[in-house]
Amino acid sequence: MDGIMTSRLGFESIPSWAARRESDRIDESDGTMGRQGWPTWSGALLISDPSIKVVLGEETFAAARLLQVYLGSPWAPVAATAQAHVKQLENRISVLTRQAEQASTAHSGSLDNLQQEIEQIDASLAALSPAPDPVQLGQLAGELQQASAAYAQANAVWLERSEAYGNTSKLLESAEADQVALTEAAHTRRFWHALKPTCCPRCETDVTPERWAAEKSGSCSLCASDLDLDLEADQEQEVAAASPQDLHQLLTAGESIDLDSLDDLTQTRLAILQLEEALGQEEGALDDAKRQREQAAAVLAKARSQLESIDTSVAERRMALQLRRAELSGQLSERRGAKVALFSQQIDALRRRLKIVTAAEAVSVDRRGADQSELLAKVNEQLTAIGQHLGVSQLTRAELDGGCRMADTKGGTTVAFSRVNVGERLRLKIAVVAALRRVGKEAGVTRHPGLLILDSVGREETNPAHVARMLEELMQLTGEIPGLQVIVTSAHGAYLTAALGPDRTYLAQSGHTLW
Repeated sequence: MDGIMTSRLGFESIPSWAARRESDRIDESDGTMGRQGWPTWSGALLISDPSIKVVLGEETFAAARLLQVYLGSPWAPVAATAQAHVKQLENRISVLTRQAEQASTAHSGSLDNLQQEIEQIDASLAALSPAPDPVQLGQLAGELQQASAAYAQANAVWLERSEAYGNTSKLLESAEADQVALTEAAHTRRFWHALKPTCCPRCETDVTPERWAAEKSGSCSLCASDLDLDLEADQEQEVAAASPQDLHQLLTAGESIDLDSLDDLTQTRLAILQLEEALGQEEGALDDAKRQREQAAAVLAKARSQLESIDTSVAERRMALQLRRAELSGQLSERRGAKVALFSQQIDALRRRLKIVTAAEAVSVDRRGADQSELLAKVNEQLTAIGQHLGVSQLTRAELDGGCRMADTKGGTTVAFSRVNVGERLRLKIAVVAALRRVGKEAGVTRHPGLLILDSVGREETNPAHVARMLEELMQLTGEIPGLQVIVTSAHGAYLTAALGPDRTYLAQSGHTLW
């Protein structure tokens, strides 16, 4: 916005001196040089809060500068520039004066102590042992890196072998448990089939000879269910028949044997034999991985020990001493080279320049004041008339001074602008902008673009009729002053429509925003 509006409206970017906060100041002249441009000048285009007790804009420090610029005197930017450079030169002289005092103190101070400390550091540097060879350090660091990578790989292999061994061990334990369970089941069945019940265990009914005769043919003497005597005989035969040699023969037979033709116990014993052989292989691989891991760990420990055995503190100590020596040498050179006479020459040159700039400031301020006094008189006439037109009650005189301070005479009593009520303060703020626009237009020196934005009109009024009347008077004023444009926002949309007409208003529909 600054790049667009400043040049198009004929404004200038003016140097401005900003004093530091009191808590941060070294002295009264301490501050920084800045520039005032569109962010400052645009303050006179908006009235967002009439309760702010500033006549023009909303910042106290910028009000006088805004008045000077918008009055249109060509000497206003010159005077502002001269004033900023006067402050800058005063600050520079103050800084050099402090440096001269410090240089004078340092010149007569501890030069001998600095020289003695430098000599002590030189002696300490000469007594230090040689620093370790960087090439050797790099070689050892490389060996350590390689050993670390080899150990990491060996450890990963060992972990993989450990996991495989553990999985095979769990499978073997499960198969052995299955073998025990199958064997116990076979023996339990033989035991129960060897028993000869004489009666039913529930109702104590005797088992008849006919039922015993039926059991011999395969039917249970108690419940008449099939005893599967052939299967029982086969199982008893299998429990006794499966020998380790037979299992090894089955294992060597490989794919030629039909596993489904074997009973559960034989299949389980065959799986145990296979798992035992696999576990032996896994155990051998695990032992090999463990040995390789231990060898890699030993190589890593050796590489780390070799690198740690080299004393690098000597290099660190040497670097610390060299840095301290460079710091002391700089201080010594600075203090030896500090010449109070050189500072005095610079200060004298700046004081001569300050006299010239101060004279330019005085001349430009006088000429600005001469321009402004005539323009201010016309502005005050218009300010009073426009203030009365906008409804400031009992106003007989409103007068601005060069510092943008306003005094209002009402009913024979003069009061400051800050003491009038908020509604009248809004009207007077509008009157100031309108007066500047009208006088500048008539005198041919206008700077104000004629745009004025009034935010939240009506919040400072308790009587709606007063709001409507002010809007009507404001609309009439825009017709009398060429180029004056006013944008008004308010929560009281009905007042705006009644005063300005529907063609000049935008209203938000119920439940919706305006834009």
